[in-house]
Amino acid sequence: MKYKITLWYQILSMFALDVILITMLIGFIIFMVKKVNYRKNIAYWLGLLATLSATIVGLFGDRVGYIMDFGDNPPILGRYAHAVGYTLAEWQDNLLRTHSDMMVVSVLCLLLSITNYKYGEHLTNNAAKVRLWGEWLIIIGIISMLLIYVISGLGGSGVQIPHLFTEKGIFEPRGHSVAGVDLGDFVIGVFVFIGGILTTGAAAFGKHVAGHELSKSNRYTVRGIFTAMCCILLAVGGLGFLEEYRADLYNFDVATTPSW
Repeated sequence: MKYKITLWYQILSMFALDVILITMLIGFIIFMVKKVNYRKNIAYWLGLLATLSATIVGLFGDRVGYIMDFGDNPPILGRYAHAVGYTLAEWQDNLLRTHSDMMVVSVLCLLLSITNYKYGEHLTNNAAKVRLWGEWLIIIGIISMLLIYVISGLGGSGVQIPHLFTEKGIFEPRGHSVAGVDLGDFVIGVFVFIGGILTTGAAAFGKHVAGHELSKSNRYTVRGIFTAMCCILLAVGGLGFLEEYRADLYNFDVATTPSW
């Protein structure tokens, strides 16, 4: 009974998040229809993509919660899972991974779009170019991530996310190697994290148009965000890639892992 109550609290919070995300998405679309000048700012499109991505994977999370509570009811869920090569429990785990990984990335990209619009809108010279490069890296990253995880979540056991830089070669299907960098994680680290560092770094240290310079407190704020992005890249990208690349040393489920 305690498990059910806790789970229902989670489901209600998921529905509340769905409402927030759908409302934000409608707001972005209204701006688009009314041809507001926000559309000229790439930060607008980044925010739109991030909100759309979060809405889609939020629905994945709703499905995971539904399966946890109601199981194979209606039976079409189990039939679909078996049709794509999974048991219902395996499909649920795969949907959960898609939901959790993409939700984190989507929220991070949404925060970066807000930061970019607030602190980096009036950059000039090379700073504006660096910001533009960073924005496009993030956009490419979030589109690629959405395609990778949606296909993985719905496409079945034959289209699982592969590994890169494995002990067997540059590219190996999932489950065919002991170690290797997950393709989804690679896209996050190379495109989203580096793009975030470029955009926040340009806003923090770049030259702004006269009359639109950042105040002292704003400079401290955006430099703090830039520092946080650098730390995220080092901790999640750097150490995370190392752990995946040498999973034979870090994963205790692997027989070759030394016991200390």
